[in-house]
Amino acid sequence: MPTSHTRASRIATAAMALLLVVQATGLVLRPHRSYLEVLLLTFVVSLGLTAAKLHRDNCVESRCGAAILAVLGLGATVLAITAGPPGQPADGFGVLAVLTLAASLAVVGALVLDGTRRFTDPDRSGSAYAS
Repeated sequence: MPTSHTRASRIATAAMALLLVVQATGLVLRPHRSYLEVLLLTFVVSLGLTAAKLHRDNCVESRCGAAILAVLGLGATVLAITAGPPGQPADGFGVLAVLTLAASLAVVGALVLDGTRRFTDPDRSGSAYAS
């Protein structure tokens, strides 16, 4: 069910779009490793669909999907920086890694802020099913 946007939900949507652009850029610029390309392409498509759903509906499902994808991006980037891809040396910090970390943290932070504001909103009635 669509809900109204807050400033935090709009920031989360913008951060998701930034994460999408960063990952799509990484897909194009990184050395070609077929298994990683498939994973990144799946991640980029999921980011695009989730960002569009978050922008359009801002529903619970889209916020949960955005949080999951942001945490996955964060975890994958930390693993690539520290341990490296399978059979490869660690990537180290680069511009794309820093942007991915920043956008992922911004998505999670904005969603948490949005959730706390929605929960403490005095205009909400006590029941989710109240009309």
